[in-house]
Amino acid sequence: MPTSMSYSRVLGYPLGVLGPLIGVWLPQLNMSRISFVIGIKTKVETLDSIAESRVLSKMERRVRQEDLHKILEIEQLIKLDLQRKDKIKWVKDGDENSRFFHGSLKHKNWKNKIHGLNINGVWNSDPKAVKTEIFNFFAEKFRDKWPHKPKFINSKFKQLSTAQSSIREPEFTIQKIKYVVWRCGSEKAPGPDGYYLKILKAHLDTIGGDITRSVKHFELNDTLAPGCNSSNVILILKVPDPLNLCDYRRISLIGSMYKVIAKLLATRLKKVIRVVVDETRSAYIQGRFILDGSLVINEIVSWAKHNKKKKFLFKIDFEKAFDSINWGYLDSVMEQMNFSCRWRNWISSWLSLAKTSILVNGSLTKEFPISKGVRQGDPLSLFVLILAMEGLNIAVKRACENFIV
Repeated sequence: MPTSMSYSRVLGYPLGVLGPLIGVWLPQLNMSRISFVIGIKTKVETLDSIAESRVLSKMERRVRQEDLHKILEIEQLIKLDLQRKDKIKWVKDGDENSRFFHGSLKHKNWKNKIHGLNINGVWNSDPKAVKTEIFNFFAEKFRDKWPHKPKFINSKFKQLSTAQSSIREPEFTIQKIKYVVWRCGSEKAPGPDGYYLKILKAHLDTIGGDITRSVKHFELNDTLAPGCNSSNVILILKVPDPLNLCDYRRISLIGSMYKVIAKLLATRLKKVIRVVVDETRSAYIQGRFILDGSLVINEIVSWAKHNKKKKFLFKIDFEKAFDSINWGYLDSVMEQMNFSCRWRNWISSWLSLAKTSILVNGSLTKEFPISKGVRQGDPLSLFVLILAMEGLNIAVKRACENFIV
C-alpha cells in the first residue's frame, strides 16, 4: 500500500477492497444459511418423529434444543436483512415468506423507481435519457453561477469570546470517536463505501486506531482525502405522481469515515451555536425548545385580538434553503461571529472537496463537484444552515427598526 496516501485513504483502501469481496461472499453466505437451516430442521423433525414413539434421551433433548436455538439465530439474521429492504411491521409480526410481504417489497421498489420524466415538455421514459437529464439538472443546480457576491457586513452579529472562538477541546481521542459513533444510527443507509456504521461499532477495537489517525490528520491538516467527502444522492417522492425533478426530495448518503468527522464537528459546533444565534430563534439549538416560536406567536395573536390591535405577521418559507447557501457568504458570517481560522478552514475543506453522484434506479450517474449549498443528510449541514440564517434574522430586525416593514 503506498505510504504517501493520507490516513483517510489508508483506511479507505482495505474497506474498498472488501466491498467487491463481500459482494461475492454475501450470496454464498445466504445460500449456506438456507442449506444449514434446512438440514437442522430435518434433524429436528426426525427427533420429533422419534418422540412420538418413545421418550427422547437427555442427549437427544439437548441436541434438539441447541438446533432450535441455531434456527432461531439464523432466521433473526435473515429477518434483519429483509427489514433493511422493506421496513414494515409485517417483518416483525408476520410471515416474511408470504405473498403479501414479497408483494409489498416489489411494490416499494416499483414505487421508488423513476419511470420517466417530463423533458422539454415531452414525457420521456428512455432510461439513458432520464439518467442524462438527472445528471445535467443536478450538476447545474449545484454549480454556483455567481461565486463572488457582495458580502453582508453588519456589526449586529453576535460574537464568540476568545476562549470560545477556537472551539478547542482536547484532541480527538478514541473515546470521543466512540462516543459519536455510538450515537449514530446503526442501520442508517450507507454511502459510497457501502458500510453501515454498525460495522464500525462492531470492529472499533480493530480499526479504531486507523480512524483516530484519519481524524487527527484532518484536524491538523484541515483537509480531507480525495473521495472521503463523496456522497450518493437518492431521490425521494414528494408527490404520488411525479412528472419533473422538482417533485423529488434529495437525500445525501455519505460515507462512514466522513460521517464520523462530520459528527465530531457538529458536536463541537452544537456547544457554542446558541452564543451567536439570536435568542428568538429556537429550532435545533441546545437548551431551547423548538415550539417556543409557535407559543410566542399564539400569545401575540391572542393579545392583539383581546386588545383589538392591528398586527402584521410576516411568514417566510425557505425554498431550497440547503441548496442555495453561498460559501463565501457563510465564511463571512463565521468570520464576523469570531470563529477561528482553523474552524473556518475545516468548514471550507468540508464544503470545497464535496462531490456527489445521483442514484437513478440503482445505477449511479457520473460524479460531479459541488460549488454551493450544503447536503441534506449530513450531520453538520443543519447547524451550518442555522449560522447562515442569522444574517436574514439581522436584516429583518434592521428593517423593522427602520420601519421598512
